[in-house]
Amino acid sequence: VKVKAVSTRYGQAFAVTERGEVYAWGMPTGDQSRLEHASSMGFGLVATVLEPTPLPCFGLGLRRQVRSIATGLSHTLFVAWTGEVYAVGRAQCGKLGAVPAEGGDAGTAQLLEPTQVHFDVHPAPHIVAVAAGAMHSLFLAASGEVWGCGLARTGALPTTAARTSKGHVWRPAVLDELSFFCTALAAGISCSFFVAESGRVHFCG
Repeated sequence: VKVKAVSTRYGQAFAVTERGEVYAWGMPTGDQSRLEHASSMGFGLVATVLEPTPLPCFGLGLRRQVRSIATGLSHTLFVAWTGEVYAVGRAQCGKLGAVPAEGGDAGTAQLLEPTQVHFDVHPAPHIVAVAAGAMHSLFLAASGEVWGCGLARTGALPTTAARTSKGHVWRPAVLDELSFFCTALAAGISCSFFVAESGRVHFCG
């Protein structure tokens, strides 16, 4: 197995192979005193996996071959070569973009298996990279446009959609307050960084 990318959070690790497979291993949470952070790695349940084990929904021979991955505090985002995004883990504040608002704010909602994130436009944007914060997610489209969902009260999501949603963006929304072609992005706990085509770095949160 030839690994081309890795991502990790406290207690869990993920590796992406050149064939688009994803291996995962670790514990439900790295801090047993904070069980509210326990999250599924994508095997259909919250469990301890002692050895790197392939997630059954990704890989060669399947349509879902993964090109990149991002891990947040308690959620994981997978980008397929075909431009779709899949999410797994806890859904607080709408950060998965794939779970209804009910229950998500309290942290009771969780996706146990990777589930496709849907964008409310047609055709859907072709996503090439993602970033995951503690309570928000970022999606970079091939067009240079950036989408986001999750907790917006901290300023991590520069979108007008946050003004009418009580500080949460439950479904991916265009970050329409960005006025440049974005080439790369990153997420901190409650902040976001964007690299413009000019080479300048912009941040918020």
